[in-house]
Amino acid sequence: FGDRIGEFDDEVLRGYDHVYATSTAPTDHLRQVACVWSELSGIRLTVMTNQPALVMYTGNWISDKLAGKYGVRYGKHAAVALETQRFVNAISIPEYRDQVLLRPGDDFVHNVVFRLDTVK
Repeated sequence: FGDRIGEFDDEVLRGYDHVYATSTAPTDHLRQVACVWSELSGIRLTVMTNQPALVMYTGNWISDKLAGKYGVRYGKHAAVALETQRFVNAISIPEYRDQVLLRPGDDFVHNVVFRLDTVK
């Protein structure tokens, strides 16, 4: 997504804030839903989950006035968030409604693994 982030010049959108469907329903097993890495550092993040959706958000509203470690200034697109979840607005969509209703006695299970390693 790094090469394409500049395509978002719109003041409303500004970058990625997208929901990706990775399956149609939660599963009872983990499966890989994302893998991102830095060509500069070689750090790779692999995300596995039992959830049917993944949100990717690219720090579209991070202020360039924010100073981090050693005074480094961050700004728009200086971060990425990968969030696993049920479908947005599932309660209003009949075929997904039961995925988000929790009734007495039900268990809610949300598993996610964030695996960090390096690539060459």
